[in-house]
Amino acid sequence: MQRFVYAALLSLSFAALGCGELVNPSTDSGVKNGDGGDIGTCTPDCGDNAFCNAQDSCECSPGYEGDGQTCNDIDECETANGGCDENALCINRPGDRACVCNATHTGDGETCTEVWSLEATLENVNLNPDGFGTLGVFANGQVFFGPETNLVPAIFWRSYDPLLKQFGPELPLPPSLPGDFCACGFTESIVSDGIDVFLLGNEGMRYRTNEQRWENFDAYDSANRRGEAGGTFDSVSGSILLFGGRNNQNNALRIDLSSSLQEIEPGEPPVLMDNAAAHAVPNMPLSFIATPQNNGGVQMLSHQTGTPNWMQLANAPNEMGRPQTMGNLGPQIWVADSEGVLYFFDPMANTWSDTRFGAPAGTEVVVNAGSEIIAIAQDGNAVQAWRLVAQP
Repeated sequence: MQRFVYAALLSLSFAALGCGELVNPSTDSGVKNGDGGDIGTCTPDCGDNAFCNAQDSCECSPGYEGDGQTCNDIDECETANGGCDENALCINRPGDRACVCNATHTGDGETCTEVWSLEATLENVNLNPDGFGTLGVFANGQVFFGPETNLVPAIFWRSYDPLLKQFGPELPLPPSLPGDFCACGFTESIVSDGIDVFLLGNEGMRYRTNEQRWENFDAYDSANRRGEAGGTFDSVSGSILLFGGRNNQNNALRIDLSSSLQEIEPGEPPVLMDNAAAHAVPNMPLSFIATPQNNGGVQMLSHQTGTPNWMQLANAPNEMGRPQTMGNLGPQIWVADSEGVLYFFDPMANTWSDTRFGAPAGTEVVVNAGSEIIAIAQDGNAVQAWRLVAQP
């Protein structure tokens, strides 16, 4: 019965949503290293990487040049990038070459299409001054971001507008620094209700995006604070959900924004949740949680808000690193891990896709921005905003 309810919720939810692939490198075809075999009879025998042709003469195998006794590898990459796409790396190999699309493109190497499009650049900004990462969330049409750091002078709060494709000026910081944004004590969860931003860690703070100001979020108190939790917003119940976290790995906290009521969600998750990422399906009381496990690997869960219904779903691919952020791209749930790779999960089929996209180099945080996915990355002294343009 529970599985039927989940399937019904998912089919209703994803019916309202819209819906690159990494492939093996391309190589030359044809005879390699004399694999075609001798046709004629040659005396003396032909050299390495050569064969005897129908005219009883030694001939170098494809991919090699010489007199048939001495055959040297041809570096195909020296001419026209070896026939590889202009957005691919040509790798010379003995007798042939391989084409590998650049990290921002996908394809067979001979034809590469964009995965990510560079949308904007902001100079002289450091996203990750001491290696603790970057916080980011989409609210009120903007991607808001800032570093998680113990270096108070390095803290900033900025926004990026995906529609205008431009970064905004520095924004006000919370008055309670250094407790907020710090990589000390309770690591923050950053959540948006669609309009405002909530920073929940050592303290609870609310950023009013329309007024560009911070205020205390008293509904998050010291008695219920938790670090390293997977945070998301359930638009149906109007509640912030914090899944697991330090000292609370076997439950989830729900904070009702209209009443400020704090409650532990019913039921018990089938596995412990710590350093998890979470995403609530738009317009449905259903959340997905990706959480690392002590014995290795990442477990995917789902939970129906306000009910004891928890479901253990298919394990994530073994190579997935620690989940950092989650979202949905049409009917699929995506998870961005600590290695900068996006994985895609089909909740209707309860399967993980073979398609994976590497994030642009230097990516610090990936955010669901409405129907788009935005990556905020560091490139030298500059910050870049990238938009995912490929479809899984």
